[in-house]
Amino acid sequence: MRSLDRRCCARIEKLSKKVSQIDYITFSGTGEPTLNLRLGEMIREVKKLSDIPVCVITNSSLVNRTDVRDNLTEADLVIATLEAGDEKIFRSINRPASGIELEDIIQGLTALNNLDPRLAIEILFVDSKREYPTNISDQAISGLIKALKVIDPDEIQVHTLSRPPAEDFIIPVSEQKLTEMAQKFDDALGREKIRLVLKGLRRKSIDVKHGDLKEDVYDLILRRPSTTSQISSTLGIDAKDLAVIIKELLRDKNIVEITAENEKYYRAVS
Repeated sequence: MRSLDRRCCARIEKLSKKVSQIDYITFSGTGEPTLNLRLGEMIREVKKLSDIPVCVITNSSLVNRTDVRDNLTEADLVIATLEAGDEKIFRSINRPASGIELEDIIQGLTALNNLDPRLAIEILFVDSKREYPTNISDQAISGLIKALKVIDPDEIQVHTLSRPPAEDFIIPVSEQKLTEMAQKFDDALGREKIRLVLKGLRRKSIDVKHGDLKEDVYDLILRRPSTTSQISSTLGIDAKDLAVIIKELLRDKNIVEITAENEKYYRAVS
């Protein structure tokens, strides 16, 4: 493997020793992992370092490609995004690059489900402050159910926004509405497949042996905007200790504070 890959593997090996009770080593973060056509090779190298299962989180845009599916088969779990069963809603919410079609994604996910990894479909439901196509109408849900019946995944994760969206007029779906929609999926696809992820649900606490606490906080914020409670639960950091670190990162202009849906988030300065 190239030197960069060796450094990545060394970092994974180091982190796996710092954190107890790891469920998965996950390929995700600030970019789409399937864009790297050596993903399968990297997963194999990671599995040489650890017995911890490997997960890949993908936006599903390339799953119609055979080489991408071959790479994903090296993982134990693939969590793939599917926000719509209708092309118009798909384009409104996901804003895909030219050449990416919903039907190709559905076919690719169906083909992937016939291969080795466990497949979970992640559905992010969104509402809007103005007239804009979203995926919460009865018609939109019917389209999603139709697509999911074709794909037949092992698990379906139903959730809504927990971080600032790309557009300020897009807002989370209420907990009541989300529960009602999850019930429709229960009825159509079977309760054993549906996992409702509520925004206020606390993660189990984890034990992390931090080397450089400030660096760990910044790395998390670099991957995605986060609230202090999200950072604390993810890294197992005391709120008072985190407050000091956030103040330092703001002072050094490494991060900025933003507000979405009356919550304060911290985002890395690009």
